[in-house]
Amino acid sequence: MMFYPPDNLTPAEIGAIWDETVDNKDISANIVNLAVRGYIKIKKTEKGIILKSDDYMLQRLKRDQEKNLEGFDQKLINSLFFADDTVILSKLKDKFSKELEAVKDSLYKDITAKGYFPKNPDKLRKKYTGIGIFILAAPLFIIELIGITAILAIMLSGFMIFVFSFIIPSKTKKGVLTKEYIMGFKEYLSMVEKDRIKFFNAPEKNPETFEKFLSYAMVLGVEKEWAEQFKEIYNQNPSWYEDSSGVAFNPVLFTANVNSFSSYTGNILSSTPSSSGSGGGGFSGGGFGGGGGGSW
Repeated sequence: MMFYPPDNLTPAEIGAIWDETVDNKDISANIVNLAVRGYIKIKKTEKGIILKSDDYMLQRLKRDQEKNLEGFDQKLINSLFFADDTVILSKLKDKFSKELEAVKDSLYKDITAKGYFPKNPDKLRKKYTGIGIFILAAPLFIIELIGITAILAIMLSGFMIFVFSFIIPSKTKKGVLTKEYIMGFKEYLSMVEKDRIKFFNAPEKNPETFEKFLSYAMVLGVEKEWAEQFKEIYNQNPSWYEDSSGVAFNPVLFTANVNSFSSYTGNILSSTPSSSGSGGGGFSGGGFGGGGGGSW
């Protein structure tokens, strides 16, 4: 069992190494992580006049200290706050998808450069997907030349390559060992109280520990179990999350709210204009510089 994330990795890096894919949950959990670390404040708001629904405002807090962030974290913050130090998430709808792909690509490059994968897993997956699709489609244009039996054999090969493309990314030895470490960390995050008392060297059970590891629990899918461990001692909204709804606070409900924020954020940032609409392009990716520094 491990009590801390390996190599000071961010939640997004943990999520990407865990399942070899950078998904929307990894990105939104990393926004939560940046908020916990004081770089962003999340404010729950409302949109609409008659039919109201939840929305969120993000506020940039430490522009002068962002040089201490990893390159991916810098890219994420600069992409979100491309125009101002405050952004309403709903206003990014249908406008951020291209930038989101650039953010994800930045993370793929980071985890490859750090030695967790021998090659960029996203590019490798896309390469073999393309090969599989080509082999599947090509026989349709030469069916009269080679016969149906050969066609079926070729198409079967193409189908196998296409399916294989989704599992083909492989980790380095460092990546394999890191995933094993992550498995131990996930076990700690989902540990029930009766098991916790067996470990004298576990981190102190306090609000700071809950907040620090919440975003990691999110990318590993054990946030509910993590919240349950703190329901007796965590009793007020943290400074980085503002909710004026007036509902009595408890960590389980708070975690559900943060999950709602995560889902909403992922849906908004990845949304694209409908083909029939006038559209609106993504914001330019820009060449945001990467920094060194640790995660905390």
